[in-house]
Amino acid sequence: MFADRKLRMAKGQKNDVFCTRLSFGHCIRVNTLSGFNDQPIFCLAAVGIADEPSLEREVNHLREKHGIRLDEIKSSARRERPEFTYEVVKLICTERYPFFLEVMDKKFYLAAHMTSRQLLPPIRGLAADPRTHFFQNLVADYLFERVPDTIFAKFIEACLSPSHETLSAQVSALIDFARADAGAGEVAAVVWDLATTALKDYEEARAEGDENGFLEYLPIPDDNKYQKRVWILPNLSAFTNIYARINLYQKGRLANVRLIHDEQLQFDEILESSKGTAEALRERAAEMFTPHSDFNFKETAPLSFASSTKSVGVQVADILAGFSMRYVRDFFSDLANVSPIACATFGNDARGLSLAEILRSAGNGERLSGQWLAQQPGEAGCNRVLRALERWIGFENALGQ
Repeated sequence: MFADRKLRMAKGQKNDVFCTRLSFGHCIRVNTLSGFNDQPIFCLAAVGIADEPSLEREVNHLREKHGIRLDEIKSSARRERPEFTYEVVKLICTERYPFFLEVMDKKFYLAAHMTSRQLLPPIRGLAADPRTHFFQNLVADYLFERVPDTIFAKFIEACLSPSHETLSAQVSALIDFARADAGAGEVAAVVWDLATTALKDYEEARAEGDENGFLEYLPIPDDNKYQKRVWILPNLSAFTNIYARINLYQKGRLANVRLIHDEQLQFDEILESSKGTAEALRERAAEMFTPHSDFNFKETAPLSFASSTKSVGVQVADILAGFSMRYVRDFFSDLANVSPIACATFGNDARGLSLAEILRSAGNGERLSGQWLAQQPGEAGCNRVLRALERWIGFENALGQ
């Protein structure tokens, strides 16, 4: 899901874009897959502010009006005063502050990684297009809707304890399920074919001496500043996506833009690294199908981190992220009990937030990393993709519809 508004940037001065996230952490480190500990949705929000002192005066006025203490702005206490959130969002829209949102379903995010790492890996040098994007989405949708949580749990286990045994167990379980699920339609047959071929390719590579070949079929972890591995952080792809969307909106002119993220004590270096990787893409960005963003950075914006207790810009972004995360979660799980004020805040026309609902879109969900970009998918991966496209007889007709 994404949304943005026309920037009202001030010429000749720095324009700050404040970022914050809700429901963060190691996406892969969950105690229970079902519901992700009651946090199935992740949201990253960014708000562009040219004059933070002016915004602070407006927010302080609203805070006093609704009886919100300063220490309550960035807390769950706001949920008890939805009118305050409504007026903050109204202020963002009225003043035409730009805002960008990335909203992810965590389970679908895992499905997208399973698709891009095991079933439909990228082919270096072959530019993605709407057709391949559409096909990837269909496969990821099938995994999300049909595949049981036990197989996702095996995927998580393979990530946390990568080995021949854990990968083989997960892919074999996916093959068995897709075979048994043949009555679900042609996509099930395609997934069975893709998974079967992937396991065959892996076993052949292993027989030829590639003892660590299982790593090619798993997401690439990052090391935080404490040299601890973290897996599948939704914040990384969400942050680079928003950065690239700002680049598209600004038409590549980022010299007067500063990115200010809320403090990330464990992940600041990872975010910096991912930002640098995105900036280094340049002409290779044409290989990625990202119609709502531009990863070809001709100029760059510096990234810094600020405490939410000291930055009203971060606080406003947090309000937007928190509301959007809860609204989307409740919309899909308990629509009947979504309050009228929440619906009014979210908006469904040009006068409201007008958030475009693209929640389940793999798009460029595969996070950017230097190792991923450096990979050269082999002929086996290419053949796997082409054979799947050929197998699905109805693909062209479905795309035309």
